[in-house]
Amino acid sequence: MSRSLQDEVENFPLTMISAPAGYGKTLLLAEWAGAGGADKAWVSADGGDNDPGRFFAAVLAALRECPLVPADSALRANAPAAEPADFVARLVDAVDELPGRICLILDDAHEIVDPRSRHAIELLVRHQPANLRLILATRSDPSLPLARLRLHGRLGELREPDLRFSEAEAGTLFRQAGVTLEPGQLAGLVEKTGGWAAGLRLASRSLRETADRDGFVAKFTGDDRAVADYLVSEVLTRLPDGTREFLRAVSICEDLTPALAAVLSGRSDAADIFAELEHEGSLVIRTGEGRRWYRMHPLLRSYLQAELTRLHPRATARLHAVAAVWLADDRQIGPAFAHATRAQDPATLSSLLGRHGLDLLLAGDHRTVLRALELAGPAEVSGSAWLTVLSGLAHLQAGDLATARARVAEAGAKAESPHAEAASVQTLLASACAMAAGEAPEAGTEVPAAGGVAAWTSLDKGWRLVRENRLREAQAELCEAEELARGYGTDYVTLHCLAARSVAAWLEGDYATMSATSAESLALAKANGWEATPWLTSARVTKAFGHLLRAEPEDALDSARAARHFGAPVSGPVGYAIEVVEALCVHDAGDPHAAARKLRLARAELGEAALLPAVAAGAALAEFRCALALGREVVAREVLTWARERLGQSAEPALMTAWHRYAAKDFAGAGQALARASVLPARLPLLTAVEIRLMAVAVAAATGRRTLAIEALGEALRLAAPARVLRPFAEADRGVRQLLVDQLGGFDRLDGFAHEASRVMCGSRRDRGAALLTDREHAVLGRLASPQSLEELAESLSVSVNTVKTHVRAIYTKLGVSNRRAAVTTARERGLA
Repeated sequence: MSRSLQDEVENFPLTMISAPAGYGKTLLLAEWAGAGGADKAWVSADGGDNDPGRFFAAVLAALRECPLVPADSALRANAPAAEPADFVARLVDAVDELPGRICLILDDAHEIVDPRSRHAIELLVRHQPANLRLILATRSDPSLPLARLRLHGRLGELREPDLRFSEAEAGTLFRQAGVTLEPGQLAGLVEKTGGWAAGLRLASRSLRETADRDGFVAKFTGDDRAVADYLVSEVLTRLPDGTREFLRAVSICEDLTPALAAVLSGRSDAADIFAELEHEGSLVIRTGEGRRWYRMHPLLRSYLQAELTRLHPRATARLHAVAAVWLADDRQIGPAFAHATRAQDPATLSSLLGRHGLDLLLAGDHRTVLRALELAGPAEVSGSAWLTVLSGLAHLQAGDLATARARVAEAGAKAESPHAEAASVQTLLASACAMAAGEAPEAGTEVPAAGGVAAWTSLDKGWRLVRENRLREAQAELCEAEELARGYGTDYVTLHCLAARSVAAWLEGDYATMSATSAESLALAKANGWEATPWLTSARVTKAFGHLLRAEPEDALDSARAARHFGAPVSGPVGYAIEVVEALCVHDAGDPHAAARKLRLARAELGEAALLPAVAAGAALAEFRCALALGREVVAREVLTWARERLGQSAEPALMTAWHRYAAKDFAGAGQALARASVLPARLPLLTAVEIRLMAVAVAAATGRRTLAIEALGEALRLAAPARVLRPFAEADRGVRQLLVDQLGGFDRLDGFAHEASRVMCGSRRDRGAALLTDREHAVLGRLASPQSLEELAESLSVSVNTVKTHVRAIYTKLGVSNRRAAVTTARERGLA
């Protein structure tokens, strides 16, 4: 801080340090003045300096003590003049003749209130010689033309914000006092004191005498004895009794306007009182947008609150209730509920909930609503259909789906609420509960809505369009819902619009939008503490799927587990989608057997429940490929049949047939199936399109059509690059990988993505296993396709049968299979045999 003061003094003729009592102004000046130099003169003003003669004499005495002033200087011969103009004229002439620059410090300048003494200071500033630096330390701004001085670049300022201690500075202060604090303790004290130097120093003295530092920090307030004594002596005793009573009444509010203060205190001159307090530096400052709010220093406020409770114990609850009503009328809904909660008045709470509870919930503040409902009491809630609906929505946001659905049922059994939006909100809540449980949404509301409810209504319609597979319409509706939600400032609804958009984009194959919207939705939830809402399950699932596509299995598994941890238990189509994503995570993390079991069980539990085509297609491709790799022909045929029943004549069953033919080295059959896959749908999902291109690469390469293979590989890269769809490359045939490596550097603007795909292919679980096969294991693997028994195989290799069995077990482990047939199939698929 001394450095900051030195910079101001160097750059400006006048430096003003203005802050309330206790901000360390005098200590700062003393530290700076004591740092060296013979060019500083110090005047400590007090009430006696309101006598101009005494003030002039004090200034001259301070200058004469300065070693910079020569023995023959006129300053040593001058006697104080009676008139300010005469005194200043002589002083300016004498200072101007000094051999160097001199700094005149006037500490506690606020003590000078006499007009003649003030006039002398103003004249000195106006006619200040070039070699004089003036430093004024004051609790309130002096009557100087500060605006003009700033405009002309003649005024340097250090104010309360500049003098507040940071955590680092406070830590240094405590260590110098022999007190070492934990980071949390230090942060707590800096927050409670607002960085106020006096409060921190007083706390340090008390901390030296206490063993329970956590307890001290938790209880430290303005009512602490040392702090209270300082506040009384340095701040409150200087105020008129009426002003002190005014401050007691308004101390229940952290921030308040003069209008609110007038209501609380009964003083029509509240604005004038605040303006005077701020000017006098009595620990009251303006704050907020437009500077229409006032705030007391936290320690002063806590002292006055304690004093209010001691002197007027019944007034506190009444004042909180008054503040709640005023703030609600001013649309300060959150603070209004906070005061109503402190008032613990059921009638006030019920009234606020009826008028503004929905606004809070649409803004995501279910905690405040739940607390208000609790204090209002079960009788108030159960007697109102509207409060019952609000209770259901609050519990749903808190992740308590069972209670939310119970409240929906209770509200439906009550008489119709007179609230204008009751019917719409009740319908929307029922629909939201159904979707959170993975069920089909309720029929949409047709009642016109406004504000945040209009955004919610549009969101609900968008979700229903998603469930009907009308994805283009759903995207348009959800974008409109998001725009409405952002326009009304209902971030909580915005979050769910983003989550819904991520699902619609997933189903459409727009993976770039899917990843962007799911990430934004989850970031918004984390920033606001909304991670428990069950509607976020969809965003977590799409985020997991995005990680899978980018070949990030560990991150994918974390997101999938988060969907389970935070979301309500779900079954049916949504539950199945979660199971499929989790299974793919397990597969890509290196356990294909567990993944296969999980996929088959999930399909069995789904039964005949309807699935959106995109979900069925993706699940079928995943389970079929997994079964094929493990040599489970029966399961693979079962999945293919299931896919044909679910999808009809679509590309995915044809692609699965191509995979199966290729694994059997029936390249002609694979090509024919691939041709059917390519022409069936008018618009292929992106993932399916990439898989088809990669299968085309494998077939073309296996049949010697290298040019065609290269063209198909380029097309696969072109499709996959924008959304970084890497997973299909990790699962592709080894021949595809080899071709990709051979062609690196020849893909122009796609080369960067091609290198990334190559790294993924080389680092995939499949190829890591193959690369770890020893030469002897390769030799054994090459003979497993023959009809030889293990004993015959051992004889042909001139080793013992136990050695062969050891090699076979190692091959099974490295290839992720469990039997000889699967090992042969997998080896062929990967080009190992």
